[in-house]
Amino acid sequence: MINLIPPSAKKSIAFEYWKRVAAVWLALVSCAFVILSVFLLPTHIALRSEIGYLEETVSAGSARVSNYDISSTELIAATNQARLLLDNATTTIPSDLITALTQYAGSNVALNNFQFVKLTSTPSITLAGLAATRQDLAQFRDAVAADARFATVDLPISNLIKDKDLLFSMEITLATSTRL
Repeated sequence: MINLIPPSAKKSIAFEYWKRVAAVWLALVSCAFVILSVFLLPTHIALRSEIGYLEETVSAGSARVSNYDISSTELIAATNQARLLLDNATTTIPSDLITALTQYAGSNVALNNFQFVKLTSTPSITLAGLAATRQDLAQFRDAVAADARFATVDLPISNLIKDKDLLFSMEITLATSTRL
């Protein structure tokens, strides 16, 4: 067989051939992209609507969380107020304790000074006075110790040195059920 095509024409034919092959492949790839975009368009639209729905849900959830935070702080404040009311409802008026102590003292023990200490975990009363005899002071101590509102009565032994006209100081710890 005789080759009648000159070499320069052969090169231009090969160039034309590869140009057409590239054009066909580019057309196929672009058609594939168009077909894929047609098939992926509903998915894209569905994802966008889902994202919008989730954003609305998050904003509604954050609004509920902020309402919860407000409700939580109001509930804590109400709880503190209720505790304050309950604490005040069970308190003992100091004048009631003073009246009880003066009744226990009777006529032979004179009470001169009352000091209430509420700052500690166990509130106490420190009182001072003058007892006519050692027996009267012991009876007063025993009467106070027998009262359920008082847990302990601390009367130092040094207060019982003299027989008559005893200056004394005692510390009375209140029972846990008694609050000032």
